[in-house]
Amino acid sequence: MSYEKINGRCSRLDGYYEAPFDDGNMLGHQVLQILIDKGMKGGERLPENWLEVVLSIAQDPRVPTGNSSFRKWWSVMGPQRTDWIRNQLSSLDLKVFLDVLEDYAESSGKDDIKRMFPARKKFLEGLFDLKMVVNSRLFLGGEAVSFLKRSYNDKSLPHYAKQSDSDKAIIYLNLGNLHMIEGTHSFPLIMMDDLPPSSNVMSYEHDWFSKDDLNRRLLVAHDELRVKKTSMLPNDYIRHYPNLTWQHKALMAMKKYGVHVNPGNVLTRLDHNDFIKNSKYSL
Repeated sequence: MSYEKINGRCSRLDGYYEAPFDDGNMLGHQVLQILIDKGMKGGERLPENWLEVVLSIAQDPRVPTGNSSFRKWWSVMGPQRTDWIRNQLSSLDLKVFLDVLEDYAESSGKDDIKRMFPARKKFLEGLFDLKMVVNSRLFLGGEAVSFLKRSYNDKSLPHYAKQSDSDKAIIYLNLGNLHMIEGTHSFPLIMMDDLPPSSNVMSYEHDWFSKDDLNRRLLVAHDELRVKKTSMLPNDYIRHYPNLTWQHKALMAMKKYGVHVNPGNVLTRLDHNDFIKNSKYSL
């Protein structure tokens, strides 16, 4: 059965998901199981409308395990399905993040910021297209949340942590051997080989962060890991300027972490042409 047909049937069931089904479970549990198992079996990324169905039934599983929605829905689904959906929701995190970044680029009134947006968008989307992202988490300031609530149905928004820098959105990406933090406005691109446990970045029990928690304090915590020799490589702090130079720095850093990416996958076509013509950008 196609994604479209299943999505249409699920939409007609909206409002009946808590109806009793089998073995003490509810109809929503059965719908979730069908959607998730089909996606896992096919090795496909769930379409956005399917993710919206999942969120409308069970909400985002990236919450504390004591959360009422987690107990009702995800504890029944089991860890394998739950972890798989967490991974799938990374694409929705990215979409939300890029919407805030694009809004800032358009509203800033600065031509250089607007010109920068396509390159930053392509770089992040390229990593997702390569299926390199294992997990993610979104951090939103108050103004960013207000903007998104004007653009999204509440049920379509992924779960996010709050952060004190009101207009910013920040996203954490786990690429396996590499941990990446990216943000809107003037926030740098931060890369490191290990995520300090004290940062609470992936602790769903911790849902509020100051503007320094995801920047200066995170870097200090990572440096402390290096002193203890639990982390072996220095972190990277990359400003998004000038164009091509920052992408080259990012690709070189990723190579250091054992993550090899073809520039053509993360650069726009025009940028890639300029990149390969310039010998100083050799990888």
